[in-house]
Amino acid sequence: MSIASPPSDAAARKVTAVLMIGSGTIIVGAALMYTGRTFWGWPANFGYIAWERGFVIAAVLVSVLGLALLEQLLRDAGAVILPRLAFVTYLVGAIVLISAEAFVIAGRGYLEPQIVLFVVLACLAQAAYGVALVQSRLVAAWVGWLTIAWNVGALGILALLFPNVYYPVLHFIAPVIIGIALLLPRRHRAESGPAPSG
Repeated sequence: MSIASPPSDAAARKVTAVLMIGSGTIIVGAALMYTGRTFWGWPANFGYIAWERGFVIAAVLVSVLGLALLEQLLRDAGAVILPRLAFVTYLVGAIVLISAEAFVIAGRGYLEPQIVLFVVLACLAQAAYGVALVQSRLVAAWVGWLTIAWNVGALGILALLFPNVYYPVLHFIAPVIIGIALLLPRRHRAESGPAPSG
């Protein structure tokens, strides 16, 4: 027996999922453009760089919108404090990254400290979202655990092995998985009982 979602809840889940998956789709455009100019020798003038970095900015903005809606879904599901902290942390990181990417578009080069700050904040924020997903039972628990493992693992590996490497696409894997999970039926909530409060 499954629990039917109220229409507004189902609509909110769908919009959140579209934004989360959409952010991952947009970042693929940036990744392809970067790969093309770096490894395949595509000619890259000012306009090309502006489009490439613009895709990164657009992906981050769309992910901010998706994570804002996810925060509300998590709060409605019983996780009150952690989603808000996670969203504010990610939002601060997004603002820092957008300013750093704007410097690249302006031809001023990369601002490495700001990019490092974004990587740290994004990983911590998404790991916190993972904890909230496990606690709230908004989606299957494995989605939350995978989100935690991916972000903690990525942060650890980047810090230890690749401290000067910046791969924006890494920060969109978990949101895409969460978005897909939001589109799946929620049978697990009926089997596991009501979500904990607080």
